[in-house]
Amino acid sequence: MKKPTMAKPKVLQVFTFYDYSDVFIEFGIRTNKYSKEQITKMIGLKAERAWNKGEKYIGRWRNPETKKVEKVETTRSRGLWVFSTKRLIKKNRFEDHAQCLLGRLKKNKMNIKKLLKEDERVFVSIFVYLKIDKKQDYYGIGADSKLLKELMNYTHYFEWSRGVQEEFKERLSIR
Repeated sequence: MKKPTMAKPKVLQVFTFYDYSDVFIEFGIRTNKYSKEQITKMIGLKAERAWNKGEKYIGRWRNPETKKVEKVETTRSRGLWVFSTKRLIKKNRFEDHAQCLLGRLKKNKMNIKKLLKEDERVFVSIFVYLKIDKKQDYYGIGADSKLLKELMNYTHYFEWSRGVQEEFKERLSIR
């Protein structure tokens, strides 16, 4: 006699306690060895922002005598290359952004693995930015463990970064 099999239940609706007003993920590579053009070629993705070591830029600093923020020309001490899911995904779920990022990184997994082995010359990071309403005193962060493990295969460092609305905008524009 054939044993009856149970069909996998169909997901009708997803409920989460982790609804943020905004979320995105950045995959970054900090290096003095490779140029932003070399990293773009290795990873096969267009950077959200990138610069090479030695490039000049106008920065800001607080003058201790005048106590005012002033502009100053500065030289980049290291290279940086950053890919972001911010403009790619309109949903506010971490899982959607993580799957988007992983789908793009998998295409050049071997090159990323090579970069991860260069501990002294290359630092690879993943930052998850969450915008949380100021009125919330407490919040929870949760994710599927398989998804997190898969992300960890592509980074030296992983961080959840919480921002409240005004601080979030300011933090992103100062970079």
